[in-house]
Amino acid sequence: MLRSILGLVSMPRLGTSRFILLWAGLAIHLLTVYTALRLEGWLDAGLSLFFPFAAQVYWIVDIWQRTGNFWHSLTSICLVYAAAWFIAGCLERR
Repeated sequence: MLRSILGLVSMPRLGTSRFILLWAGLAIHLLTVYTALRLEGWLDAGLSLFFPFAAQVYWIVDIWQRTGNFWHSLTSICLVYAAAWFIAGCLERR
């Protein structure tokens, strides 16, 4: 079963860059859930688990309001990740 799941997201189907970006997205999502757990608790972490993009936007704004600083680690990581997807998409169209 694990082999069939890994076969669905294997490098030959997606290309190396997409494969790495998918796993990086999972890591960023787990970082967002961990951030929610540390800042607010289990309920917010659970909600963040089921709403990935909305949770990242919410926690970026929440941390910004708490600290008064927009540039923190979660913001930087999410912006670099979005830029990487943009670049991968542009390179794929060539």
